[in-house]
Amino acid sequence: EKGVCGLSNLGNTCFMNSALQCLSNTQALTQYFLADRHRGELNTTNPLGMQGKIAEHYGDLIHKVWSGKFSSVSPTDFKWQLGKFAPQFSGYRQHDSQELLAFLLDGLHEDLNRVTVKPYVEAKDYDGREDPIIAAESWNNHLLRNQSIIVDTFMGQLKSTLVCPDCGKVSITFDPFMYLSLPLPMAQERSVPIILCNTVTGEMPVKYAVNVSKRAKIGEMRQALAVISGMKAEEIILTDVCFGKVYSFLDDTQAVSVIRPNDITVGFCVGPRAEGSTLLQVTQRRPERNSYSKSTNYSTFGMPFLVTLPPGGTNVDVYRKIWTVVKRLVSPQNGQSMDVDAGEAGDNYPDTFPFQVRHLDRSSIRCGKCNSYSCPGCPVDPDDALFNKMRDSAVSLDWHAIAPGERVFDEQLQKETTMHPSAKGDDSSSGLSVRSCLELFLTKEKLSPDDAWYCPQCKVFREATKKFDLWAMPPVLVIHLKRFQYNRWSRDKIDAFVDFPVTSLDLSEYVMSPEDKANPPIYDLFAVSNHSGGLGGGHYTAVAKNSIDSEWYSFNDSSAYGTSDTAIKSASAYVLFYKKRGQEVVSRVPSAIPTASSAGSSSSSSSSSSSTSSTSTSSSDV
Repeated sequence: EKGVCGLSNLGNTCFMNSALQCLSNTQALTQYFLADRHRGELNTTNPLGMQGKIAEHYGDLIHKVWSGKFSSVSPTDFKWQLGKFAPQFSGYRQHDSQELLAFLLDGLHEDLNRVTVKPYVEAKDYDGREDPIIAAESWNNHLLRNQSIIVDTFMGQLKSTLVCPDCGKVSITFDPFMYLSLPLPMAQERSVPIILCNTVTGEMPVKYAVNVSKRAKIGEMRQALAVISGMKAEEIILTDVCFGKVYSFLDDTQAVSVIRPNDITVGFCVGPRAEGSTLLQVTQRRPERNSYSKSTNYSTFGMPFLVTLPPGGTNVDVYRKIWTVVKRLVSPQNGQSMDVDAGEAGDNYPDTFPFQVRHLDRSSIRCGKCNSYSCPGCPVDPDDALFNKMRDSAVSLDWHAIAPGERVFDEQLQKETTMHPSAKGDDSSSGLSVRSCLELFLTKEKLSPDDAWYCPQCKVFREATKKFDLWAMPPVLVIHLKRFQYNRWSRDKIDAFVDFPVTSLDLSEYVMSPEDKANPPIYDLFAVSNHSGGLGGGHYTAVAKNSIDSEWYSFNDSSAYGTSDTAIKSASAYVLFYKKRGQEVVSRVPSAIPTASSAGSSSSSSSSSSSTSSTSTSSSDV
């Protein structure tokens, strides 16, 4: 069957094969290349192009794929040319199919640009003029420099509105687009799991899931935790716990992004802290007998915690505070009660409580009193002496070895937490759809300080509000779902299922141009680039509808085979290709600019105005 042809994997080139299969099944573009129209439009002198080589080799590959002679072909020549002009795609590393697609569309456009000498075009200011006039003017300016089969097929127009929050200055521009990169709604917020320990009451820790903006600060997250937990925000201290130790304290001014996906974030409710009180860091340890030296070493384990020691606190106060937190971890033997006050221990403390408190520094690698690395920590006796506030105000809780008659430390209890409803919530990815992604893309947002806009009226950079609107829609709409998220700490992929219509994607409620309102843009799906797996070891495939027999096929590198309609939709969908109903691909050339009196007329407005030439296609050709 023509067009049902696999592409050999040359070594991590599944990303390229997936994008190529989707473009191959773009009917208007493939007909153009099969008719060899590209040979008469090669622009070999365009400094922004690739001497026509990418267009030539892409055309050769399309001829092979649609010859009906091969079950699979090797895109070796195309890959070599690609690497020659785009070094980022040379070699055999895995890449992103959407990034390859963006480069290829731009490269094909410049190689086939019918404008050989690009005139200088000066953009005019908004100046309160009507949208249809500005849109048509901007579109004509674009066409004066850019005319190709890619513009004819894939190019639409966005309206961008910026408003200065200080002076109210409004800036409106109309910009062309070849694809829409849509954010996933869930990607705007982050759910941070936090274990909250109340060290005042000693209750079992509670696990929460706190939803905050990805741009939020730690202070905002602490406030949100206080709201759902019922605790006071000023009594909560947030930490990063690693290997049984408090690795770092999270400061309110830090960004939430400092918390990496695998970090263990623990909050401690330490109660009110009076002036002169001491925040004491407690690390749990257990003894391990060294069989060679016959000495005793201590290993860190379990959950560390923080307690507040009041001003003038004594050693016995330290024991009382610690006992309040850990007594639930001790199982009574022979019916003995656990509710023993540390003050009753006196000199008999080791016979009553199964742990010893020692001075440590906060790194937990040397004694906090004598500063010796060889000292396991100078003991803190449970007496009425004032607690010696060492430099780091940290101690260890050393559990004694279990012996008959002693209270038994239950290690399993260390791992138990109570699950708050927020941590049990339904999958936040449920209900996602292309429509919800588009609505998020079109939502007004405030620019971050890093992306501030220079207001020409205030003469300074402002955190303006920005809003996109769809003005004019192309014959072929490419939708990129932004599944990959990056920040300074991590890279992540959102594997959520995003629902999308196979037929009748109606965007009429979102478009603004009079022409598109008069002829509603309704789209039908014809191809999908899929990505499965994680960031490092993922795999790209494609599904596409053949324009000859109207059947759906799966493309997995060199394999190409018929597939059912149920295989079209999946959580792997990454780039979607839609064809507009009732609109043929025609050459777009500059046209008359509507006047103010005619701007509201659908017959004379719209940035997508064009005249028909020999590049118009018929649905029966391919």
